[in-house]
Amino acid sequence: MFYDALLEEGSDVAVDEDLDSETGAMDFAPLLEIGDADKFADFVARLENAGIPWFVENAGAKTVLYVTLPRIEEARRLAR
Repeated sequence: MFYDALLEEGSDVAVDEDLDSETGAMDFAPLLEIGDADKFADFVARLENAGIPWFVENAGAKTVLYVTLPRIEEARRLAR
């Protein structure tokens, strides 16, 4: 696997709710902790091909990939 953990609801990594939906910004949710960099690049390409917005955040010792909340189930299917 290219990720260390596929994060499910109830994860200790918080959903990014700081973005203002009134401005058109999207809410993001944590999807997975990143492991293998090469396979991660392939997964990011699949997210981009599917048009799923994403970003990566370093949270201490963890590197976490976030995807837009409305598309998280689709992104989970791509990750499995």
